[in-house]
Amino acid sequence: MSQLYPYCEQITLHVSGRIPKEDADRQESTAREILCRLKDQPGVVLADEVGMGKTFVALAVAISAAMGNKEHLPVVVMVPPSLQKKWPQDFETFCAHCLAPEICRKVSYGTATRAVAFLKLIDDPPERRKTIIFVTHGAMSNGLGDKWVKLALIQRALRHRRGAEQLKLNLCKVMGSLLRSSWMDSKYGQELWIELLGKHPSEWLKVLHRWGIDPEGDNDSSNDDDPVPQAVLDILNLLDTNNLYEKLCMIPKNKSASFEKRLEEIRKCIQDELKLIWHQCIHHMQFRLPLLILDEAHHLKNESTQLASLFRCQDAKDDMDEIEKGALNSSFERMLFLTATPFQLGHAELCSVIERFEGIAWDSPLAPRRGRECFLEEVNGLRKALDSAQESTLRLDDAWGRLRSDDLVIREKIYDDPDRWWDCIQSAIGLSSQAENVFHCYRLAEDRMHAAENILKPWVIRHLKSRVLPEPYQGEPRRKKLPGNLIKSRTSESPVGGLNVTGDTIVPFLLAARATACSPN
Repeated sequence: MSQLYPYCEQITLHVSGRIPKEDADRQESTAREILCRLKDQPGVVLADEVGMGKTFVALAVAISAAMGNKEHLPVVVMVPPSLQKKWPQDFETFCAHCLAPEICRKVSYGTATRAVAFLKLIDDPPERRKTIIFVTHGAMSNGLGDKWVKLALIQRALRHRRGAEQLKLNLCKVMGSLLRSSWMDSKYGQELWIELLGKHPSEWLKVLHRWGIDPEGDNDSSNDDDPVPQAVLDILNLLDTNNLYEKLCMIPKNKSASFEKRLEEIRKCIQDELKLIWHQCIHHMQFRLPLLILDEAHHLKNESTQLASLFRCQDAKDDMDEIEKGALNSSFERMLFLTATPFQLGHAELCSVIERFEGIAWDSPLAPRRGRECFLEEVNGLRKALDSAQESTLRLDDAWGRLRSDDLVIREKIYDDPDRWWDCIQSAIGLSSQAENVFHCYRLAEDRMHAAENILKPWVIRHLKSRVLPEPYQGEPRRKKLPGNLIKSRTSESPVGGLNVTGDTIVPFLLAARATACSPN
């Protein structure tokens, strides 16, 4: 089967002493299958159980996509803050143990906890370009908030303004406070700000180094990028800054009672402008990144979250309102979502997650041939199939709840064991009307469940752990079931069964169980 991005054959997932061959074969097969599916559909959900190696599967897909696209553009992996250190560590482990040396020398990663850091990594020339960029959830939705970008915006607002020199001097006296970097005022004084505002931002890095300032904060000047990404400078040249200039003119010459209020008004105006700059930076990117991998994708279930809003569809490219709602729309050729709990969402929320694949670059030559409209129709069909399956199971549940003791009689024989009764009714005749209704509802639910599963199968890949432990544990159960009676006896010889809840304890027990179900944490 052809692939959009071929599997990188220099990846070997079997690592002696780390990854058993059986697991490695499954992981490699999964990575290959994902790459195959991505040729004809916008995305895939990888939903393996915890501990099944989703991270290594995703890294195999990511490196294959990064090495397999013609421009060798980076793959973006969005990770939750709690895992922002784990993913790079896993990447280094993956490179050390799973990649051939000639490939290992070619791959690298970068991290971005802020939008400006992401733009800097995207700006890197081909020789410095990263294979994978790990972006922390929230970095994109928080937009640009870097002090150097703010300073470049202020410089742009002052450019070619009559009488701006005195305003520039007034601003430099309070620039540290305005940018919430007062420590720079006390350490370097207004001379630093005057020099920076007098030079093009492309020269700022040399100025900062001369003043002994580390713009990256990593104590390593060898890899320092220009403080302001080129993508931002390109947008600044097109920006109308009249409103900001009017706000800057309100800056008090001396600290008065209204000083902080005026500063806050200017800060808000700057923040509003930065939102527009960020959205336009993404919108005007001249290339499409090959793949977005999103960890813990179940967070997309809620339409109101900032993360979910990034993937809303942009119907009209020139409509600024839609750009604001979906900055990342059309930035990626394909998407891969990772979650261990796809079916705990509820099928409506699962469909909502899959629907986020609408955010790929449908206008790209590499887009799935079936197109966006066909994709939306497929998701709608999936939603209807899952609705139908759920409705049929509710019918079955209702029919089962109406069974009475008389319905357990088959050919004048009473079956107290539900399993034996069920085995008998599948081939028996002369059943009660309610028993026949149960059997009919069961068959209907079974058919609709299978139909829904077939429609869902292309979108979700899920593997479960074996319910028994591997050697040398001789097939022991992975989980031991401890009956409730052990609470009372605390011995393994306790009879099988739960606690006998009776009398006045029933109501508080049920209330406690209900509270636990509603708020498990």
